[in-house]
Formats: sequence, structure tokens, C-alpha cells
Amino acid sequence: MVTQSDLERERYQSRLKAERDRISYVKDAFAEGIEKGLEKGRAEGIEKGLEKGLEKGLEKGRAEGIEKGELVGRIHVCQRLLNQGLTPASELIDLSIGELRTRAETLEKQLGLS
Repeated sequence: MVTQSDLERERYQSRLKAERDRISYVKDAFAEGIEKGLEKGRAEGIEKGLEKGLEKGLEKGRAEGIEKGELVGRIHVCQRLLNQGLTPASELIDLSIGELRTRAETLEKQLGLS
């Protein structure tokens, strides 16, 4: 029946083309939406990762600063008790935590605390 009339055949082909175009448009829009969503998600993920990394870095730095401060305090107390001159805090702060612990433990041993 479709092949009986050129006009009907053209209408049929036009409807078929329109349907294919619509499906293609929807697929393209869907793919574009996914791509944009991934880009946005990636950007947000990076931003949140940086925020968390910075937050963790600040927490670690704060904890290290507190520990260094406590060790400097222990060293100064021991030096006072041993009637030694105090090592400047700025000099001690530049040392690693391990070096500060070693100094504190050495001074505490001199005092007989360990």
C-alpha cells in the first residue's frame, strides 16, 4: 500500500526521517548531558579533594606544632633545673620532632627522670 502512491511513500519516508532525527537528537543531548555532568563532577571532586587535603594538612601541621611546643617546653624546664642557659625557642623549633625528643630525653636522663 505504501508503494502504491509516490505521495504516501514520501510522507512515510519523511516521518521515518523525522523519527530518526529525533532519536539522534535525544542521543546527542543525552551524551552531551553525561559529558557535562562528568566534567562538573570531576571539577567538584577535585575541589573537595583539595579542601580535604588542605584541611588534613592544617590538622597535621597544628598537631606537629603542638608537639614541638611541648617538647621545647620540656627542654627549657630541664635546662632551668640543670642551671643551663636556655636554647632559644626559635632555634629549637627549627629542629625535627625526633631531634627535639632526643634532646628532651637526654636532659631528663641528666636529671634522673628517666
